[in-house]
Amino acid sequence: MINKILSRWLLFPILYGINSVLYFFFSYHREASTGGLLSSALFTISIIVIVCGLSFLTLRDLPKAATFTFVFAILFFNFQNFIFHLRKISANLTNNSLLRFWHSNLGQNIVFCIIFLLLMIVLVMIKNSNFFNPRLVIFLNIISISFLLFTGFNGVLLVSQHRTEKKRFEIYWENQLSNNTFELNINNLERPDIYYIILDGFTRSDILQDLYELDNSKFVRALEDRGFYVASQSYSNYTQTRSSLASSLNLMYLNGVADFVGENKSNYYPAYHMIDNSILERTLRSIDYELVSFFSGISYSEHNDWDIYYKPKYIPDSFSQTFLSTTAFSVFINPQLYQWHYDTITYTTETLPTTTVLEGPQFIFAHIMCPHPPFIFERNGTLKQADRLFTKQDANYFLSSGTPEEYKNGYKDQVIFIQNSIIESIDRIMDNAKEPLIIIIQGDHGSGLQVDLGNLSNTNIKERLAILNAIYYYDQNYNDLYPEISPVNTFRSIFTNYFNTFKPILKDTHYFSEYWTLFNFTQVDALLD
Repeated sequence: MINKILSRWLLFPILYGINSVLYFFFSYHREASTGGLLSSALFTISIIVIVCGLSFLTLRDLPKAATFTFVFAILFFNFQNFIFHLRKISANLTNNSLLRFWHSNLGQNIVFCIIFLLLMIVLVMIKNSNFFNPRLVIFLNIISISFLLFTGFNGVLLVSQHRTEKKRFEIYWENQLSNNTFELNINNLERPDIYYIILDGFTRSDILQDLYELDNSKFVRALEDRGFYVASQSYSNYTQTRSSLASSLNLMYLNGVADFVGENKSNYYPAYHMIDNSILERTLRSIDYELVSFFSGISYSEHNDWDIYYKPKYIPDSFSQTFLSTTAFSVFINPQLYQWHYDTITYTTETLPTTTVLEGPQFIFAHIMCPHPPFIFERNGTLKQADRLFTKQDANYFLSSGTPEEYKNGYKDQVIFIQNSIIESIDRIMDNAKEPLIIIIQGDHGSGLQVDLGNLSNTNIKERLAILNAIYYYDQNYNDLYPEISPVNTFRSIFTNYFNTFKPILKDTHYFSEYWTLFNFTQVDALLD
């Protein structure tokens, strides 16, 4: 009975495709969305059905067409895995040029052509085969079912283990929220609109001058002319976006969370949860602020459950984009990934000023992935031509795909673009604002030209931690601000000055952690002196 089913039902191509989606989902389940999973599954099934249909027209034999489609699925959905191993071999040979080559358009196209040639050879072999053993169908069904069961079992086990860790942290964090969320005294006080604009990776003026030979004093003067206080010696508290935002949005250092996490310092879920369920969010909701967020292309910073969520039309979520970029389809969709990233950033800078029409007190949060890689903007704001695989990797990870000179020039171009764009947005906000304004324009960390996120000793820690930190208060009372103020103290100053709730300024302390061990902090203040 089972043999009859396995020999007649040609399930193995679709089962393998579904397995590929599930494997990817379980690998990135902390950042995945239901919509992203469903759209990726729909794409996968559509590709397999189309290929199976086209191959049937050539082979005129359904089992043969299904077998060819199975081979196609293996090669198609493992495309970037093949390139990963080529890059790994290049790294072992310490051949940096070859390592970068496999991420270039030419390298990607060569691998694609080799795979296409292999598929044509397989197609001819199957077509010319005079004897097709029915047992092969049974074997491929069993193999596909086994893959699917193995992936499903391990994935469910992984998610279950993480669910236990998640639940444990969520209980801990709920207690922290209850203990740290505070009442704001707003009697007889105005509630200003608060803009919190993160320019990802925007470093400080002195670093721009020293490392990038870029004088951005005109931009700083433009901010100061508009009434901003620019903290000229500001450092971020943390070297990564995840830890930096978890700290600034919760007005605290993360040492206590790191202690709670324990030995598993690579568990980054606590940072995601703290960003998504912050003390700042709960506090502002308690005094009827409307919360506004923007699509960023980074799942943990988007807050798509807030009162208002701005997202460009027709741009898939980050999970779907990443899944597509792992397949052979990446050769065709790669320019579109750059375009979507470009559209996301320009949409945010152009849409930010329109929030002034919203009624009542607003907290507007925008995480803008610029001047952080990929380097897609010319200085005048036009889109650069894509010349390599789309990734958002920074620091030493970027330098495995591009040269230091490319980083230096690309970063410089994006700084020039984004600072001009932000000035235009700020002018429109200030011109049209109906409410008093507080505006924070802040780097979450600095740039990554001389940064190794896996090794502190290879890192220019001043570059990584030095940030743009510009603050505008509607009354321009900056008595408690100072050149070294760091993001952990941003909202402490605001709540103390404008909501009659004393939040003492903390000592500005700074930490490094390796990318894969987010909560393994090393205090680096001595290296910043």
